[in-house]
Amino acid sequence: MATALQLMTLADSQDFKTRVKFFLFKAARAAAQDDPASTNYADRLKLARRVFMDQVEVGYVCIAAVTHSTVSALADPDAVTDAQLDTVVTEIYNALAR
Repeated sequence: MATALQLMTLADSQDFKTRVKFFLFKAARAAAQDDPASTNYADRLKLARRVFMDQVEVGYVCIAAVTHSTVSALADPDAVTDAQLDTVVTEIYNALAR
Protein backbone atom coordinates (compact mmCIF):
# COMPACT_ATOMS: atom_id res chain seq x y z
CA MET A 1 0.00 0.00 0.00
CA ALA A 2 1.30 3.43 -0.95
CA THR A 3 2.18 6.01 1.68
CA ALA A 4 0.51 9.40 1.90
CA LEU A 5 3.74 11.04 0.75
CA GLN A 6 3.95 8.75 -2.31
CA LEU A 7 0.33 9.49 -3.19
CA MET A 8 0.69 13.26 -2.81
CA THR A 9 3.90 13.19 -4.86
CA LEU A 10 1.99 11.37 -7.59
CA ALA A 11 -0.95 13.82 -7.36
CA ASP A 12 1.48 16.71 -7.79
CA SER A 13 3.20 15.16 -10.83
CA GLN A 14 2.59 17.02 -14.08
CA ASP A 15 2.25 13.75 -16.02
CA PHE A 16 -0.42 12.52 -13.60
CA LYS A 17 -2.27 15.85 -13.79
CA THR A 18 -2.28 15.60 -17.58
CA ARG A 19 -3.67 12.06 -17.46
CA VAL A 20 -6.35 13.00 -14.93
CA LYS A 21 -7.34 16.01 -17.02
CA PHE A 22 -7.76 13.75 -20.06
CA PHE A 23 -10.03 11.32 -18.19
CA LEU A 24 -11.92 14.17 -16.54
CA PHE A 25 -12.69 15.59 -19.99
CA LYS A 26 -13.78 12.13 -21.12
CA ALA A 27 -16.14 11.83 -18.12
CA ALA A 28 -17.46 15.35 -18.75
CA ARG A 29 -18.19 14.52 -22.38
CA ALA A 30 -20.12 11.44 -21.29
CA ALA A 31 -22.04 13.48 -18.69
CA ALA A 32 -22.97 16.09 -21.29
CA GLN A 33 -24.46 13.33 -23.44
CA ASP A 34 -26.48 11.78 -20.58
CA ASP A 35 -30.25 11.58 -20.61
CA PRO A 36 -31.59 14.75 -18.91
CA ALA A 37 -33.78 12.49 -16.76
CA SER A 38 -30.74 10.70 -15.31
CA THR A 39 -29.79 11.05 -11.66
CA ASN A 40 -27.80 14.18 -10.79
CA TYR A 41 -27.91 15.31 -14.44
CA ALA A 42 -27.99 19.07 -13.74
CA ASP A 43 -24.96 18.95 -11.45
CA ARG A 44 -23.07 16.62 -13.79
CA LEU A 45 -23.78 18.94 -16.73
CA LYS A 46 -22.71 21.99 -14.74
CA LEU A 47 -19.40 20.31 -13.93
CA ALA A 48 -19.01 19.26 -17.58
CA ARG A 49 -19.33 22.88 -18.69
CA ARG A 50 -16.68 23.92 -16.15
CA VAL A 51 -14.38 21.16 -17.40
CA PHE A 52 -14.88 22.23 -21.03
CA MET A 53 -14.01 25.83 -20.12
CA ASP A 54 -10.93 24.69 -18.15
CA GLN A 55 -12.38 26.05 -14.90
CA VAL A 56 -11.76 22.98 -12.74
CA GLU A 57 -8.74 22.83 -10.44
CA VAL A 58 -7.19 19.59 -11.67
CA GLY A 59 -4.90 19.41 -8.63
CA TYR A 60 -7.89 18.77 -6.37
CA VAL A 61 -9.22 16.13 -8.74
CA CYS A 62 -5.79 14.48 -8.61
CA ILE A 63 -5.94 14.34 -4.81
CA ALA A 64 -9.39 12.78 -5.02
CA ALA A 65 -8.03 10.25 -7.52
CA VAL A 66 -5.04 9.18 -5.43
CA THR A 67 -7.20 8.72 -2.33
CA HIS A 68 -9.46 6.31 -4.24
CA SER A 69 -8.83 2.73 -3.10
CA THR A 70 -7.84 1.61 -6.61
CA VAL A 71 -4.81 3.91 -6.55
CA SER A 72 -3.99 4.06 -2.83
CA ALA A 73 -3.90 0.26 -2.56
CA LEU A 74 -1.10 -0.04 -5.11
CA ALA A 75 2.35 -0.80 -3.75
CA ASP A 76 3.79 1.48 -6.44
CA PRO A 77 1.33 4.31 -7.16
CA ASP A 78 3.31 5.28 -10.27
CA ALA A 79 2.10 1.98 -11.77
CA VAL A 80 -1.54 3.10 -12.04
CA THR A 81 -2.72 2.21 -15.53
CA ASP A 82 -4.82 4.36 -17.83
CA ALA A 83 -7.68 1.88 -17.48
CA GLN A 84 -7.54 2.15 -13.68
CA LEU A 85 -7.35 5.94 -13.80
CA ASP A 86 -10.25 6.13 -16.26
CA THR A 87 -12.36 4.04 -13.88
CA VAL A 88 -11.34 6.14 -10.87
CA VAL A 89 -12.14 9.49 -12.51
CA THR A 90 -15.45 8.14 -13.81
CA GLU A 91 -16.36 6.93 -10.33
CA ILE A 92 -15.49 10.20 -8.57
CA TYR A 93 -17.15 12.42 -11.21
CA ASN A 94 -20.54 12.38 -9.44
CA ALA A 95 -18.97 13.30 -6.12
CA LEU A 96 -17.12 16.18 -7.77
CA ALA A 97 -20.33 17.39 -9.39
CA ARG A 98 -22.14 17.89 -6.09
